[in-house]
Amino acid sequence: MRCIAIFLLLWASAPLAQQYPARPVKIMAGASPGGGIDIISRLLADKFAERFKQPFVVENRPGASNTLAADFTARAAPDGHTLMVATNTGQAIAPHLIKLGFDAQKDIQPVGLVVVVPNVVVVNTGVPARTLDELLALLKARPNEYRFASVGVGSTQHIAAELFMRRSQRRSGPPSSPTSPRSSNRGFRASR
Repeated sequence: MRCIAIFLLLWASAPLAQQYPARPVKIMAGASPGGGIDIISRLLADKFAERFKQPFVVENRPGASNTLAADFTARAAPDGHTLMVATNTGQAIAPHLIKLGFDAQKDIQPVGLVVVVPNVVVVNTGVPARTLDELLALLKARPNEYRFASVGVGSTQHIAAELFMRRSQRRSGPPSSPTSPRSSNRGFRASR
């Protein structure tokens, strides 16, 4: 909540030439309704609407590692009436992996940090490891028997899991997809 308060304070204190907002504001969310980005976007929209006495409407544009919402935001009029709740996947990772229709360094501008979400390691209850040390010992004893699942290749979860595997000096092989049968049995999941 402290990050949101600081963000609102900085935004509210900025000198503006005219009354802001002059009309409803879109908050772009690069994920499906009901997910973390959507929830954060809706919490912000409620606070902003209360503060500025103007509707702030969340518009979900999921896909392409959050870059569809970023592309829409980059192409919007630069008048502050289109905002975006961004992720490090869409803004820091995707530009290095896929060709974008916008320049993530020039066409969009971060305004403030809203929330920090840690990555955690979660194992299926059938995996005989209850601590990270036990998991590392198991992975070392049974190389290439376990795989991980993430929300997708190139996501922060995927990169974190690959880094975990490298630091544990074990190759992971191809990741399981979130919906494959392998992701729900005999595996561990790197999740956000």
